[in-house]
Amino acid sequence: MYFIPLAIQNISTMQDENIHVLVNIEIGEIVEPDEQLICEECQGLQGYLCRDDDDENDIGVIAELFILPEDGVIHTENVPNQPEKYTPKTPVYNGYGLSQPDKTEDDYRQELAEYIASSSGHRYYEFDVEKLRPSECRWLCCGMLIRPINGKIILSYQIHSTFSAGDLNGKLEIKVD
Repeated sequence: MYFIPLAIQNISTMQDENIHVLVNIEIGEIVEPDEQLICEECQGLQGYLCRDDDDENDIGVIAELFILPEDGVIHTENVPNQPEKYTPKTPVYNGYGLSQPDKTEDDYRQELAEYIASSSGHRYYEFDVEKLRPSECRWLCCGMLIRPINGKIILSYQIHSTFSAGDLNGKLEIKVD
């Protein structure tokens, strides 16, 4: 499987708004972010890969693998591990004090969905960006997880916005050995 993050940049001198990006997977198999996305030998251990709510510095293995890096040029549309966007489970009393309940397969699926885009059962992805200032570059909220077919992945994209009618398009081909 290949994790493919996509970024968008406004190269014009005007702000663009209501940006809709459609990514069609022509060759490749879309992998959905669900509780089955783990090797067979590790089934039942999904909760251990999640962030630890008792440790505010622990972002978890899932975030370590899939977080989109920011630098001075590219920014994130929605930063997945922002504390205000994540609500930990309610602590439970265990006889000695309060502690966080163990993470479950459902928690694993929810965390994966913060970083891996879902196609909702279609052969394409849809991404929306509210606005882009001139020269601004942003990651599209999540990356795509795709399994190559016959050693390659081919996707095509089309961008619609307030100032473009879908004429911004292209194709990306990834050959894997």
